[in-house]
Formats: sequence, structure tokens, C-alpha cells
Amino acid sequence: MEEKYRMPKYLDAPFKIFLLTIDEFLLLVVPIIVLGFIFNAMIIGFITGTLGVFLMKKFKGEQGHFYLVNLKYWFLPNIIGLHATPPSHVRTYLG
Repeated sequence: MEEKYRMPKYLDAPFKIFLLTIDEFLLLVVPIIVLGFIFNAMIIGFITGTLGVFLMKKFKGEQGHFYLVNLKYWFLPNIIGLHATPPSHVRTYLG
């Protein structure tokens, strides 16, 4: 019987490409493309991307995938807002 739906092992497991999450994969690929193909420095692009992924994994640590999203919400300006949450600078509400 052909399965129509794919069930993840864990419900909040992030989507992965080659054992890397989307943000880590982009952090690896973008320096390789920019430095490697545009400026003809492929080895420096690969080293920069690998170092970026290593630092990202170290920074996220045990906190999980959405740790950086939470830091963005609390400490960065509301450039791209979260739709279901109020602004972080509002601390008290009347009501």
C-alpha cells in the first residue's frame, strides 16, 4: 500500500537538508556561491561557510532550532514581525 502522508518522527523536528537545518545549509552554501563563483575564491568560501555553520551550531547549542527566532523577537527591531504575537516592547496592557 502506498503511503500518502509522511509522518515525522518528532513533531517539532525542523526540515533538514544533508543533516543541516535550512539556516545552517544556507549559511554553508551562500559563502561558497558568493566567494567561490563571484570572487573566484572557492576554498575561502568553503572555510567561511564551514566556520559559520560551526559557530551557528555552537550558538544554538542545547536551546533548539527556534532560539534565534526568540532572540530576534526580544532584541531586534520589528522589521519582519511575527503575526500572532504582540510587539516585544509592549510590557503591560490595559484591560
